[in-house]
Amino acid sequence: MLLFLFFILLFHGFYSICFRALEKDILNSFPNVVISILKLVKKLAKTYVTIMGSVFITLILVGAGGYFGLPLLFPNLNEDLSIYLEEEDLDGYLEEEDLDGYTKTEDLNAEGIILQTKNNESQTAANIFWNVFAYEKIPDTGLNITTSGNSKLNVVFDGALMLRLGSTFMGDTKYNITLDILGVGNRTTAIYAGINSALGTDWEVPCNTHIFFETGILPAGTYSISIFWSSAIAPAAGWSQLFVLDEYPRSIYVQEIAG
Repeated sequence: MLLFLFFILLFHGFYSICFRALEKDILNSFPNVVISILKLVKKLAKTYVTIMGSVFITLILVGAGGYFGLPLLFPNLNEDLSIYLEEEDLDGYLEEEDLDGYTKTEDLNAEGIILQTKNNESQTAANIFWNVFAYEKIPDTGLNITTSGNSKLNVVFDGALMLRLGSTFMGDTKYNITLDILGVGNRTTAIYAGINSALGTDWEVPCNTHIFFETGILPAGTYSISIFWSSAIAPAAGWSQLFVLDEYPRSIYVQEIAG
């Protein structure tokens, strides 16, 4: 709007200057070309001023008409718009009963949803020797979990162990580490070492153990999870030992997942 007004005043000034100059014969001493140009400018300025003035007046009339006329034509306009802002009309989006459907347990028990988690961590020292072929439970590495049915279990065991070979050890040695879910199944990993000649000194090898076991769909019940170990191969000479350190924790982590 201000820009329109600026151009109106600018062209009006040109128009006035040219008009007065021509009326008072001030430019009689100038060439005819200059006079013709000024006459053309006078004509253009007069036309532009007329157009811009009409536009400016039209904008004023439309704005005033809308400001004063709309309330007369639509007397309830403000009241009709206010219904979208009234607090009671927005309560429906915040009422607790309308959100309950998204938080009910039965709606979350879709396939793949984690229903519960449990874990057990231990740092109790323990060891097993090359001549123990019967499975033994590693101390403090068990837990029980009660499931709701139509679900499966994801179980992870992680532990840091140390394999020690005696100074006269020769041949092969192997130990099995087994994650067992009583009545369901198990998963086993192995720690192995083999050398052809005696080392002449005790040798220790750190071993990181990771076992993952995903069951099938299980009925509701309580399941016992434990970690066992045993020797599988005895060396031809000397001895070996597998042990867990009290400063390095070992853990079982279990998730029940909806089927």
